[in-house]
Amino acid sequence: MYCFSPRPAPELIAERLVHLRQFRWSSYRGYAGYMAPLAWVWREPLARLCGGSTEAEQQATLREYSEGAVMQGSIEPPWQRVLNGMVLGSEMFAKQLQREARGNPREQLCVC
Repeated sequence: MYCFSPRPAPELIAERLVHLRQFRWSSYRGYAGYMAPLAWVWREPLARLCGGSTEAEQQATLREYSEGAVMQGSIEPPWQRVLNGMVLGSEMFAKQLQREARGNPREQLCVC
């Protein structure tokens, strides 16, 4: 879930876009057309979801979707919502996982 706030300053938007476009541990650059796609990444499923009849149109759609979120406001990084280093989601979700977990109770995550 994204958390949008008032539009950030143009400098912050530019900084975020540079980070998104140049982050070396992401396949986004190849999907979005900023570099040659990684040979081992299967791009077809995402390309079909993006729409467009050409690769260039698909890349433009993906860029518009991904970078548009950055330009609209601050985005909450998902890792800030990791609970106890193990569960990404709300506290209620973590408690539900704990109830459904099977195994030794001493080894289970306690979200109290």
